[in-house]
Formats: sequence, structure tokens, C-alpha cells
Amino acid sequence: MNPVRVLMILPERIASGRYDSHKPLFVESIRRNRSMDVTQATCDKRMDLSGMGADYDIILFPFVTLDLASKVCGLKDSGVPVVALAGDPHDPKKLDMSAVYERLNVALFFDRYAPSSFYKYHPRSHRYETVIWGLEPSLYTNLGPYEKRIPDTIVISGVIPDTPSFARRAFWRYVRRYPPDLITWNHYRLRTMCAKLPYVIHTQDILPGQTGLELPGILSGYRAAIAATTSIPTFKYLETPAAGCLTFMEITEENDGKYLGYEDGKSAVFIDETNYKSRLKDYLDTRS
Repeated sequence: MNPVRVLMILPERIASGRYDSHKPLFVESIRRNRSMDVTQATCDKRMDLSGMGADYDIILFPFVTLDLASKVCGLKDSGVPVVALAGDPHDPKKLDMSAVYERLNVALFFDRYAPSSFYKYHPRSHRYETVIWGLEPSLYTNLGPYEKRIPDTIVISGVIPDTPSFARRAFWRYVRRYPPDLITWNHYRLRTMCAKLPYVIHTQDILPGQTGLELPGILSGYRAAIAATTSIPTFKYLETPAAGCLTFMEITEENDGKYLGYEDGKSAVFIDETNYKSRLKDYLDTRS
């Protein structure tokens, strides 16, 4: 079977590598996929894609930005189906991304989170598929052996916002009437709570300025780690177990994390805002 001919269009910033570690690695994983014949194009100025049907089977947008969408035209006349990474599911509400995707004439969206998270912000008329992505195998080849890792401290990574006071939360909700999705703390409530515990250490305290490329090595210095995101599962849910850590994982009805396939007590230890202290303490009290 002949490989699928793919025209992959990248924003200039990502094509040049000026972005966080996940995005360039993801682009590289697409290029090395043997089932696809990928042609990469950088959108740094106006790009007319009408009449591309004879050359490609798919036009792929791995990353969508407002600037990119303003420069691309002719997609409805291209005769080629458009596939796009959905991106942060909160963006359609904050940046009117639904209108952006309409301009790009997207036929299929994909990303790593569950359909329930996608359709919370997108109309049901948009087609969406869950594709788990975000792990680069080369970053996990030289991990520290489990028996030599630190056993009595639990490591955590990712954004830790300040915990707002009750008065501040009331002001946001009732005076400014901010949508909950615009308040960063709402996405990382449990992670913030865990980070305050005396036996939990943040990766930025271990290596200030740590990047995603360095994260697997840092995680592999500890036996146990926490992956907690209140709204949707993030890369942490893939990175942390991949680093060989016993992972305390926030899995709730709110973040709909069960689709990832982890099993409580087998492949992860599920935590929430009611039991996280007892479950972390049980591990520390019984570690070998």
C-alpha cells in the first residue's frame, strides 16, 4: 500500500524550533511515520492552498494558531480533507477558535484527551478522535534504576498556581464573572494542594529552569511521583509512569481520565481532593 501523501503546515515559530520541547518532537514523530509521505511547509506569509487535490491526500495542521489561520486561504477549494490537532480544549471559549477552525475547513480533529472534553467546547458537528501522543522514546532510555531512587520524597511537576483566597474566588465569580476556565487555579487545584505537603518536592526546586527534555531524568531520581490535573489529563499522565515512577494520579469524573486505561492499585494509584493525603501517607509509611 502506498503511503498517505501528507502536506504538513507549521507555524513559523514551531518550524524554527522556538517552542517548548513537546511540539518539535511531535512534528519529528510525524515525519518518521512510515505510513505517511510527509511534505513540510512553513506558513510565514500568505499561503493559497486551492487546487492541491492532485498532490496530497491530507492537509495536516499539527498546531493551529490565530496567526496561521489568518494567512492560509483556499482550503475549501483544495479538494483535500483537512486534519488538525485540536489543541487546548479551553481555547475555543477564550479565543473563538471554533471560527478559526471553520476558516481552515477542518474535517477531522484529533488530540490526546477524551471526546467529552472536546465536545464541552466544540459543537457536535465537529468530528473528533482521541489519539494518545506526547512521549518521545529517546527521552526514556537512560532512566535511573528503581532501587537506587529516593524513596521517602514524592516528586511533582508542572504549573503550580497560587491558591486564591475565598474572597478572591468570590470576586472572580460574582463581581468580574470570570468563566471558571479562565482561572488557572481551577485546572490545577489538587496539584497545588499536593505541592504544599512537606514530603512533596517540585522538579523546579530540584533543577530551576527545568525543561520538558530534562523532566524524565529528574523524575527517574524518585520512586514515586504525582500527576494531577483537575480539568483534563495532561502530558504528566504519560510522562510520569514512563519515567518508571509509582504514579499517584488524579482520576475523577471531572477530568474523565479513565479513558487512558490506568487501573487503580495496578498501573497507578488514583487520588482526588478527598483522599490524596491518606494515599500519599500510606505509601510513605509502607515503602520498602
